[in-house]
Amino acid sequence: MTKLSKRRVFTAEEDETIRTLVGLGTPLDEIGGRLGLGRTIITRRAVEIGCYVRHQPAASWSPEEDETIRRMLAVGLTYVAVGAAMGRSVDSVQRRASRLGVTSLAKRVVPRLKKTVEREPPRAQDNEPVVEGPTIVDLTACQCRWPVGVNADAQYVFCGAERSTRAYCVEHTSIAWRARP
Repeated sequence: MTKLSKRRVFTAEEDETIRTLVGLGTPLDEIGGRLGLGRTIITRRAVEIGCYVRHQPAASWSPEEDETIRRMLAVGLTYVAVGAAMGRSVDSVQRRASRLGVTSLAKRVVPRLKKTVEREPPRAQDNEPVVEGPTIVDLTACQCRWPVGVNADAQYVFCGAERSTRAYCVEHTSIAWRARP
């Protein structure tokens, strides 16, 4: 049993409308909307009547454009800036520059380092008692890591009791993993 095709038959007026609108650069979705058809059907018909090429060939580069790329990259502009100035995509400018053996000076600039924020070491408040106990350097693998205060040397002091599970002793584990109300 043969399957019957449900291909739409286009009228001469519809073909002329498609030819005209494709020639004007109208998006295929819009053409389909005007004719009450989907983009796929419009695309197929435009290809059949020879007014639409699916894959446009890449625009060729002129010697003047090559020189513009060389000049703009030599003064330190980025690929983004060159592409915007020339009306080309960043990728196409990068590929062309690579073929020309030219690189952007902007790529060679050393990245700025993040500013480090100077923080004051922790201090015991006037009303806060000075706490004795192990500092982070003094803790062993089996001691509780619950911070309990600051010692006289302005270093954090930890509980230091024997750990039960995870990082804390029994008392601090019950505080850390308390059920939510």
